[in-house]
Amino acid sequence: MEQPIDTYYQMISDLKTTKEFKEEIIKRKKTYDDLFTDELIAYIIIDELGRNQQKTILIKDIHPGMECTIKGTISELSEIKTFTRKNNSTGKLRKCIITDESGSIPVILWNDDVNLIDSSHLTDKSMITIINGYTKKGYQGMELNVGRWSQVTIEQNNHTTNHQNHKKEQLTINGTIKEIQPTNIFFRDDGSEGFITKITIENDQGSQQLILWDDQVKAIQQYKIGDSINITNISYRYTNGNQEIHVNGSSEIKKTNV
Repeated sequence: MEQPIDTYYQMISDLKTTKEFKEEIIKRKKTYDDLFTDELIAYIIIDELGRNQQKTILIKDIHPGMECTIKGTISELSEIKTFTRKNNSTGKLRKCIITDESGSIPVILWNDDVNLIDSSHLTDKSMITIINGYTKKGYQGMELNVGRWSQVTIEQNNHTTNHQNHKKEQLTINGTIKEIQPTNIFFRDDGSEGFITKITIENDQGSQQLILWDDQVKAIQQYKIGDSINITNISYRYTNGNQEIHVNGSSEIKKTNV
C-alpha cells in the first residue's frame, strides 16, 4: 500500500535525516535497476527499520496514540450523523464496531469516508482491514479513527453456493491483455516477500484492471499484449468503496482462441 514518501519519512525521522533518507532511495533505485517506484523503496526501508505501521495487530493490543492496522468483521454499523463545527461548517461521522479474535473496538469514519462501509458489509463473510488508522480515547473509551492517510479494504465472499452439489461457483473473466504493469514487491508480517502486479484487459465490459498476486504474477509473464486470456476463480474486494478484481493462488490463467 504505497503512500507519499514524506509520510514514510515521518515513521523514521528520529533515525535518519531527510537527506539521508532520499539518498538511500536513490541508491537503492539504481540497485533495483529502476524496477520499483520511489514510494515502494521507501516502504522497504521503513520495513527494514521496524517501523512498518501497516502490519496487522490484535485489537487487544491497541492503546491511545497509535497508528496501526487491524483486521476483523463488522458487528455493528450506525447511521450517518451530521454535526456543526465551531466555525459553523457541517461535518459527518459514522461509527462501526470491528471485532477480531481478541476483542472489539469502535471505528470512526469522518466526512467523505462515511460511505466507505454500508449495510451490505454487515456479514460474517466480510473481512475488513483498516490500514493506518489512528487511536485515541473517545467519549466511550478507546476508538480507532480513519484519517487522511488511512485505507479501508473490505473483502467479501462473492461466491454463491449450489445447494445441490455444495460446490462454489467459480467466477470467471475473459479479455484481451492491453497492459501488464511492472512487478512490485511487498513484505508480509512474517518478513517473507510477496509479489504483486496489475494488468488491464479489454472485453465486452470495456477496460478492466486486475490485481495479480505471487504465483499469478509469474504466470502472467508467459503472456504478452494482445493475447486473449480466460481467468477462473477470481475474487472481488472493496477498497475505499471501489470494487477490485483479484487473481490469487486459487485462480487459473489460460490462453483462449479468438
